[in-house]
Amino acid sequence: MKLANKNFALIFLAEPEVLGLKKVNNKILNTWLTNFFEMSLLAEVTGECVFSGNGLDTNFTHWHQAAEFIHNNKDKYDGFIVLHSADNLVYASSYFSFVLAGLSKPVVLTSSIIEQTNSINSDFFNDFISYTTQNNILNTIQAASLLDQGVMVLSGTNLLKSNRIQKTNSKSLNLFENLDNNPAGTLLVNEQTVVRNNQSKIIKYNFNKNLNNKVGVIELFPNQHYNREYIMNQDALVVRGGEVNKFPTELQNILENYKGFIVYLGTRTSKLKKINNIVFIENIVFESLVAKAVWAISQTVSFVVFKKLLKTKRLNEFIN
Repeated sequence: MKLANKNFALIFLAEPEVLGLKKVNNKILNTWLTNFFEMSLLAEVTGECVFSGNGLDTNFTHWHQAAEFIHNNKDKYDGFIVLHSADNLVYASSYFSFVLAGLSKPVVLTSSIIEQTNSINSDFFNDFISYTTQNNILNTIQAASLLDQGVMVLSGTNLLKSNRIQKTNSKSLNLFENLDNNPAGTLLVNEQTVVRNNQSKIIKYNFNKNLNNKVGVIELFPNQHYNREYIMNQDALVVRGGEVNKFPTELQNILENYKGFIVYLGTRTSKLKKINNIVFIENIVFESLVAKAVWAISQTVSFVVFKKLLKTKRLNEFIN
């Protein structure tokens, strides 16, 4: 029996192997879904292939395209399932949480990639991955049916807050967990509990079709050379900070002449006191901060507004 005749869209951004296929497009995806008998017993599901290939190649352009599909079809479907590669899923779920905040439909991401070892037969492994994907899709349909709204990640039977997750052991069926070890709920909890834990305040939905993905990422580590040309071509930079008051001189000199916006994850350092266009942020998942920076820079060209957007809690991205 179908779950109250629910009608979902499944958005595909993953390797075709997760479906046991060599390639995926809209036609192939919907044929695969049509032949998925167990799923047809739960809900009507229509496929939309946004990306098919190496999961490490997914980026903000693909995620924004998926978000636009959700926005344009929000009145057509009861909810949205996103089948995403485990690679870059943390970025994707965080970006969706910001750009789709306030959407009155549930969006649930899941993944099925498990690393293969040489001791596993290739055909058996592919069958196992396909089976795991089918099981995750069934669970995700049930999860989406429990939710009124909100962006979530389904890992195992846990519903996770989408902008504060981290990847665990990639060989495990539970690929992700919340950093605070406090999932939003499970498939067994009631609808009110899941929704209340997922979205702590009411946000007016306002989808922005603009995307500025000229956001660079810099991580500090020993003997790193910093590409001046790359940095200067970005409209914003997200820097993962190191120890307090320790900052590479080469990068410091570059940033003092940089005209874009800088987001620094870490404690304020006196080494950067000459820089005015910088925002210091703490207690947030790095991938979530990058996604929030992309969302914010797509809203404005004003540093004052950009800083306010980054510092203001949007959902539950800041970790106490």
